[in-house]
Amino acid sequence: MLALLAQLLVLIVFIWALRRFASKRDIDNIPGPERESFFKGNMAQMFNSSSVGWDFNSMISERCIGSFNVLHPVPMFNDIAKKLEKAIKNKLIHGTQEVNKSDPGFGLMTTPQIDVLHWMNRAALEMIGQSGLGYSFDPLVEGAMPHPFSEAAKIFIPTTSKMSLEIQFLLPTLIKIGSPKFRRWLVDHFPSKRLRAIRDIIDTWDRTTTEIFEAKKKALKEGDEALAHQIGQAKDLMSILNVVSRKPLKHQYNMMGNRTFAFAATDTTSNALSRTLHLLALHPETQERLRSEVIEARKFHNGNVPYDDLVSLPFMDAVCRETLRL
Repeated sequence: MLALLAQLLVLIVFIWALRRFASKRDIDNIPGPERESFFKGNMAQMFNSSSVGWDFNSMISERCIGSFNVLHPVPMFNDIAKKLEKAIKNKLIHGTQEVNKSDPGFGLMTTPQIDVLHWMNRAALEMIGQSGLGYSFDPLVEGAMPHPFSEAAKIFIPTTSKMSLEIQFLLPTLIKIGSPKFRRWLVDHFPSKRLRAIRDIIDTWDRTTTEIFEAKKKALKEGDEALAHQIGQAKDLMSILNVVSRKPLKHQYNMMGNRTFAFAATDTTSNALSRTLHLLALHPETQERLRSEVIEARKFHNGNVPYDDLVSLPFMDAVCRETLRL
């Protein structure tokens, strides 16, 4: 009996090794370091808390994703910032004034109110869309219809939080039952509005990311001229990964990466920007000092501060670091 189990184990290991080395995935074409261990790969190096880990991760950044120059998105970010500035100025100048109800006589009119988090969400999604995916989600003008992806992202956390127990205890078992078509049929017919709301969110994300993926795949097949006409001239992260891998990454890699990247990066970026503006509003003396530093830098560079000089502004750096610390 033991001999039979040993033979079975050897057979399983042999089949795994054969599939591991005989089959190639698209993602394997992306250059990476030689693995340190047959079984653990580079995990020990990646998560080493000593200088070995730092050196390894620095090498990965330079060697494997060095094609994505950190300066590539800067012109995109400048354009988005100018659109955001114009939209907020127009809102303040031409927006509808409201009656100040705190005034006993209701005689005073307040200036138009700006929902900062709303605009930071829109701007962050557009930054991530252009620099990460090569896709424009939002023209950043007052009255524009929100992109379905943005609306789905906005309600994702509130919706899933209402089903936290089901997601934590039932989902790991349910995803193993039957085929994907069967599980989709169950979701469509299960009497739960919250479950169908999550389904609609995922469907919206899937449609959007599929559209982006198909456009990238088509442009890559058509060559450099087609890539040059895309948003950001194909200098976004997804285009570079597709080019480095020498053919479009498979649908599942792009879909999972696109959804995670766009959702997670948008939420964190918009929250950090909103928190920074909120703190500056609470501390006008800090706001004035920062404004003076930026105005001086703009004068020195005739309006457009280069990236290296912008990140070298000492008080700007201090404000960003303190906000993230808080």
